[in-house]
Amino acid sequence: MRVGTEKENDIKSANKVKICFVKNKIGKPYGESELILNFDKGFDEIREIIDFGLKFNIIQKDGTKKYSYDGNVIANSFNELKKYIEENTETAKQVKEKIYENLKNNVLLNYNQEEEEDIEGNE
Repeated sequence: MRVGTEKENDIKSANKVKICFVKNKIGKPYGESELILNFDKGFDEIREIIDFGLKFNIIQKDGTKKYSYDGNVIANSFNELKKYIEENTETAKQVKEKIYENLKNNVLLNYNQEEEEDIEGNE
């Protein structure tokens, strides 16, 4: 389902879409996710890295516009941050590894908690 559009220089360049999933073998079922679907490239991997990096506090947003990573200011706007992540593949790789580690820990912790709740509920 389309939620909105993104523009570059007054030209529509991407759609923001909401995906609803019903089944999930690892996590909880009946979830939703919002992604950016670029018209020329497909799903925007760089944007996902930035969104998850901000969500897990791997990339910090200082004040209103400054973005930092490992204590160093890397960009003064969102567009600069996106360009920085695209150009610095090593930084992108490090951020992705930290994101995967956070996701792995969150999924395993949630899975273990659900198992414990099921066991306690059955007793």
